[in-house]
Amino acid sequence: MNKFLRNVGFYLLIILVAISIIDYFSVKNTVRQEVGYTEFLQKVDQGEVAKVTIINNMIRGVLTDGTEFTTITPNYPNNDPGLYDKLQAKNLEISAENPSASSLRQGLLRGEYARVRDAVTPACTGMIREAFLAGRAVRPERFDPILIHLLRGMNREEAAALPDVSEGLEDRLLKAAGTAGT
Repeated sequence: MNKFLRNVGFYLLIILVAISIIDYFSVKNTVRQEVGYTEFLQKVDQGEVAKVTIINNMIRGVLTDGTEFTTITPNYPNNDPGLYDKLQAKNLEISAENPSASSLRQGLLRGEYARVRDAVTPACTGMIREAFLAGRAVRPERFDPILIHLLRGMNREEAAALPDVSEGLEDRLLKAAGTAGT
């Protein structure tokens, strides 16, 4: 009986290793290729581009062979006025996305006001400008001590109920708050 269990265990180990090897080599490694804007336009003209997503001056896309790529429009914020017509004439799948709130905050902190201005409404631009001119611009790092104090007072369930917290993130948040220096 002992020899039987050892043989079964050995065969199970071999099967597990084989499945792991197959899984390792079957995972699609998507590497996004960076393409110059001129090369991108050439690929569009040659019909090699399947779809594009435009986010401010960045263009993400997929070629007809499945390769993912990115490119940057050189004359942002004015962009190529004929680009949309060219993409539409080639019957490409075209979409656009707004930049994330995090990238807008980082843009403000780095002083990239033109990029932020083009991504938000005119009313929002005015409020941001007034706040900066009056010295009232909110700096996120000013909230660090308050947030750490609040996190330290939470239990696991309260941390899990925070917006966008899932899959064990609450444990990492509570651990980081417990070891933070401020």
